[in-house]
Amino acid sequence: MASNYSEKLRDPRWQKKRLQIMERDGWKCQFCGSEKDTLNVHHKDYVYGREPWDYPDDWLITYCQSCHEADLKYRAEVEREIIHELRLRFYCADLETFRNFIDEAIQAANEALSKSIREFTNNG
Repeated sequence: MASNYSEKLRDPRWQKKRLQIMERDGWKCQFCGSEKDTLNVHHKDYVYGREPWDYPDDWLITYCQSCHEADLKYRAEVEREIIHELRLRFYCADLETFRNFIDEAIQAANEALSKSIREFTNNG
């Protein structure tokens, strides 16, 4: 069995899965719509010990190389900002207020990430 991640990405099970995801996504970047750039299948999140091909399809998305790099670069920053806001605002909030904040935070995070990716791809 392959021991490092780059070897696992050459595994036929991952190759099959990534082609299925790219086909599902119409062979284009799901962020910018590029069909000409090199495409990657991005894991939205990881579970320790899980193989790359053992994720549900909705955890995977097709990105072009530029958007994939931008997502990797900016996602951690956006996630840190969300966690910071949660810690400041919700030490003992009611559940409905918390849910509303989460919905708003997700929308704001998507907008911030989209803006960062646009800026990265326009300047890169």
